[in-house]
Amino acid sequence: MKALIPSTLLIFCLTAAYADPNKPIIFPLSEILYGREVYFASISGIEWTNSDLMIIGTAGNKKSLSSDVILNIYLNCKETEKDPACVFEHTHEEDQAYEEFHEKFKVLPRGYTGVKYVIEWKRNNFKQYVKISNVDKNVPFSKVLFNADITLKKMILGKKNVPAKKMDSFISFAESHLQDKMDENRGFFSYHYETVFYLLPIKITVYKKSNSIEVKDVDFALQSKSEYEGQIGRENSLENEWAKNFSNNYKTISAKVNELSIMNEAYKLYALFKLARKQIQLDSLRYGRINPIENEIPDSIPSIKFYEFIETPDPLINEPGRFKFLWFMISGGIIFRSPGKDVQVEEISSRVH
Repeated sequence: MKALIPSTLLIFCLTAAYADPNKPIIFPLSEILYGREVYFASISGIEWTNSDLMIIGTAGNKKSLSSDVILNIYLNCKETEKDPACVFEHTHEEDQAYEEFHEKFKVLPRGYTGVKYVIEWKRNNFKQYVKISNVDKNVPFSKVLFNADITLKKMILGKKNVPAKKMDSFISFAESHLQDKMDENRGFFSYHYETVFYLLPIKITVYKKSNSIEVKDVDFALQSKSEYEGQIGRENSLENEWAKNFSNNYKTISAKVNELSIMNEAYKLYALFKLARKQIQLDSLRYGRINPIENEIPDSIPSIKFYEFIETPDPLINEPGRFKFLWFMISGGIIFRSPGKDVQVEEISSRVH
């Protein structure tokens, strides 16, 4: 099948894909579906004819959005209405172990006995499930979601820098809050956070014509479990406060973190295919061989946990010290959502420049 575009333009489109990164390119989807390799640093729109679709963006490198991922996104939009996601969840055994630890800790939380209970809980070998939903686990698109999710959790834990001014990991944020509370309160004080965070798109801004859609921007938000589930009464929690700050800085963060940048561009294309589905016949576009990945995404990972305790000796009482604790069970994930359904679509009246 050949695209209904002039041959000189097609030659330009294909050669432009191998030009310097960040150069504008227009690439036929049919070429990608039949195995032509291309990398996009960014996606700016799509344009279609009766028999083909052109992807518009800037050229990238092997650390950018690959043709294999684009093929996977196309197939996902073609074959299912369900949105893809990558989520880490605690096993029942892990939740039970935490409940047992917490009951012990409430009885004897002070001194070295409390420290012992925390360390025993941290050392258990339970795992978390890695759940890839509504997309084949063994394809490059799933790896994009997984890589973004792992990177997000590293930033929450402080294992990876959050590249935004005055923005630190959630653990450092909570620890600073705990230290502030220690200055206000004498004696024992403790916090527990089940830090479940979801990163998801909330708005896409586009410019539509009869045979094209350009995307100006996509807004992502980080939400705590309580906000994601619409729980009332925790609006001012530390989790929500940190998530809001992360969301406000997300454009800066994702521009500097490659895994999140690739995920952003993958979502743009996903949303564009969804928005154009009524106008173009995705089912009519055939494809060649799919290149699977093998054993790159595990079924489970060691449970992501963290604890911190601060000894606060009190010379006025006969104790080795009082301890203030933080403990964390990190979960949540990356959630894609369809534009117009769960994601606001804002149409602008002038072309994107």
